[in-house]
Amino acid sequence: MRVVIDADVITYRVAWSCEDRKTGDVDPDYVLYGRINNQIHEILEALQTTDYQLYLTGPNNFRYDIYPGYKANRPPKPKLYEAARIYMISKWGAVVTDGIEADDALSIEGSMDEANVCIASIDKDLLQIPCWHYNFVKGKLFKQDYDTAIRSFYAQLLMGDATDSIPGIKGIGPVKAGKLLQGTVTEYDMLQICVEQYREHYGEEWKQAILCNGRLLYMLRDPTDMWGEILDGSYHTED
Repeated sequence: MRVVIDADVITYRVAWSCEDRKTGDVDPDYVLYGRINNQIHEILEALQTTDYQLYLTGPNNFRYDIYPGYKANRPPKPKLYEAARIYMISKWGAVVTDGIEADDALSIEGSMDEANVCIASIDKDLLQIPCWHYNFVKGKLFKQDYDTAIRSFYAQLLMGDATDSIPGIKGIGPVKAGKLLQGTVTEYDMLQICVEQYREHYGEEWKQAILCNGRLLYMLRDPTDMWGEILDGSYHTED
């Protein structure tokens, strides 16, 4: 099995673990490096593989072109943020993406070979991808099926994502999103529920809003992928 690793998550978790948030003091670099090594070795040992690739998010994320407020409320980065990234690039061969996020690179690999690729992350966004997943904080390996994966995306489309400053629909959380999607069978059914909710909440601007949020939330399946074509289908989406 090939494992693709979310090095963005490792960067933040390990760098923050080496910093006292009250005093601002940081541990020596060798502590940072040791914790990074331990985390990556744990992932490889748990999955019993030597076939891996780390990904880090680089510059020119297309989502900022869609919505400049994307991730606007994120807290400051830890002091050892750059040191962690540089180390994973030099020691572990981490690939830095350009134009897309590390999450997109993971989702592209997972989508290309869902039976033999495992995504190692704790990011809920990646649960849109029907393939193997390994939550390296909980130590949980599982196979995400297609229905659960696509429901994950449409639930997010209803809720938005406060962490990334994506608005969604006010008043819809996980429980209500689940109830709204309950009974749907196809992706088109799920889309229709979302369209109805967006119409009610956004009025005449519903299509612009759902397209913007969908493209922000959707994890790419290939490098040229972009969510939105489904809105051009024969559904009840009259303006």
